[in-house]
This record gives sequence, structure tokens and C-alpha cells, in this order.
Amino acid sequence: MAVGIGVLGAGTVGGTLVRRLTTEHDVVAAKTGLDLEVRRVAVRSLDKQRDFAVGDGILTDRPDDLLEDPSIDLIVEVMGGQDPAGRLVLAALEAGKPVVTANKELIAAQGPELIAAAERSGVPLLFEAAVGGGIPIIRPLAETL
Repeated sequence: MAVGIGVLGAGTVGGTLVRRLTTEHDVVAAKTGLDLEVRRVAVRSLDKQRDFAVGDGILTDRPDDLLEDPSIDLIVEVMGGQDPAGRLVLAALEAGKPVVTANKELIAAQGPELIAAAERSGVPLLFEAAVGGGIPIIRPLAETL
């Protein structure tokens, strides 16, 4: 079964993610057992030259397209900053879409609100990459406090 991925942002990190997921699809599938398909990528400008190739209709300058697309099972936020990333992550969680982010600023500023939204919707918000050195302590703190 394929997992439809929607990527918010296609800068250095997002572009590399999209390129790796598309050009190394079979390697990723063999290592993870998951068929990860990039279905939509939200970008600021459709006119900008990209260092990755995707099919027609994959790029959009309307981030809400990812939230409204029923074929997208997971949102990966790599925009950085709080706005519009925070609004879009919150909307994705409220729409019942799991979110993965490495956005330190967003988690520091809006973490409790986003975690609560994820819990209300019953979907995961994964942000371990945003907190790096704190990973070994986050789960014990969350479970004991």
C-alpha cells in the first residue's frame, strides 16, 4: 500500500527530500518496507527552477491543496519559521493528517497547541528532529508529568 506524502516547502531540505524520495524510491521502499509517494509539493513560486523533477500537477503554490487532497496520508513540513508553517500544520492536524516537522522555531513557539490538536484529532505529530538532544528526555517527561 502506498503512503501519499505532501511536502510543505521545497527549499534546501524539502527539495532534497523530494529528490531522494523520487529518485531513490525503490531503495527507500526496500529499506523501510514503505511505498512512499510524493503526491503534492507546496512551493512559493511555480516559476522557480528546481533541482528535482516531479510529474505534472505535483507542484502547487497553494499549500491548502495538500490539506484538501484525500490521496495525501502524511504532511511533511519543511518550510521553517512560524508563519505560515504553524497555521498549515495546525490545519493539517485538524484535518486528520499526521505531520512530521523538523521546525525548531515552530515547536518551541506552538508545540503545546500543536500537540493538543494532534491529540484531539487522534493523529501523530512527529517532531523529534526539531529537538535533537532532548529526545532521550521528552518521552519520560511527557509520560510522568
